[in-house]
This record gives sequence, C-alpha cells and structure tokens, in this order.
Amino acid sequence: SGEDLPQALAVQGRLYGRILLRQGSIGPGHALESTIRSIPLWANRGWGLVLVGMGTSEYLDKLGRLASELGVREQLAILPPVSYDEVLQLTPGADAGHALYEPIHINHLHATTASNKLLEYLAAGLPVLVSDRPGLRAFIQKYGCGLTADESSPESIATAVNLLLGDPELARRLGAAGAKAFAEEFNYECQFAPVLEAVRGLIDAGRGAQP
Repeated sequence: SGEDLPQALAVQGRLYGRILLRQGSIGPGHALESTIRSIPLWANRGWGLVLVGMGTSEYLDKLGRLASELGVREQLAILPPVSYDEVLQLTPGADAGHALYEPIHINHLHATTASNKLLEYLAAGLPVLVSDRPGLRAFIQKYGCGLTADESSPESIATAVNLLLGDPELARRLGAAGAKAFAEEFNYECQFAPVLEAVRGLIDAGRGAQP
C-alpha cells in the first residue's frame, strides 16, 4: 500500500519527504558508510536513508556514530528486523531503492540481477541506485530503471540521490520502466518457465518410454 514504511518510521519519530531504502543485510560491503557520507551533500535535509534488515549491534552503532559525526543522524533511520513478508510490505513506501555493492568479493562484482533486493525494488516500482560496474551499468541502460553511482564516492552517490529524490518525474519514469521489466521478464513465472518446460519434457519423455 505504501503506508507501512511511513508508519514504521513514525514510531521512531521520523518523517521524511523522500526515502532512499536499503533492505536486506546491513553490514560491510554494501556502501552504507559512503552513502551516509553523501547525506550532507543531499539537496534536501528532509530526505532520509532508511535501512531495514539484520546487522550486528557493533556495525549498527558504527553507522549511527558516523551519521552523528556528520550532523545527519536525523536523516538515518534503522528499523528493527522484520519478516520477509513485512519487508515486501515496507518497500513500496520508499521513493528509491539502494543496491550499491562494494567489490569485496566475486558475488558483488558479478551478481547483477541475482540480487533479490534489486528485483523487489523493480516489482514495487522504485527507481534503483546501483554500482557503476559493467554488468549493472548494462542492466540500467537496457531497462532504463535507475541510475548508477561510484559506490566509493559520496559525491557520486549524492549526485544520483539528488536526481532520484529531487526529480519526481524522472523517478516516476524510471520506476515505471522497472515495474514493466519485472512484469514482463524478471518475475518468477517468466524466469522459471523454461525450467518447468524442460521438466515437463523429461516427464513426457519418461512416460513415452514406459511399456
């Protein structure tokens, strides 16, 4: 419905005009520190970075301290972990989806559309912010569903965030393109159709071989 996320934030006394959401595991390798460092460069102090997922208390405290040191603690909200179904209910309440990855291992380098969160953002009609690497850049260029940024550069991240959150028409257009891509290509029914067809073929072939 889009109302669950604002309601969850209201419990923490947070009210944001625009929301950049990162759902999933909260830990190193997800460019969260660079993103927090970008917040002082955002065009509007009424925008917020919202994190939803599991993380160690040490790392969450580290993020909170960093935001406080930068004077942007009110623009960072860390929601308590919730069930997977609840995450999917929260996602549509955001304005853009954060899917930056630091190249700390091979999965972050080459995963591209293997990221659940990326596809869940598309399904919810959110424009996405992804790392500026060949696979993800090609994905964004093909489907026109978001923007790329250098995940190591707060300035690059801020430039992309200011476009995604500051230009509603651009965000609407990118989000609609992502929703279309999900509906036509990336939903489970489409992705698994070739597998099901192959399985049915094997079953039919097996039945045909019976005396």
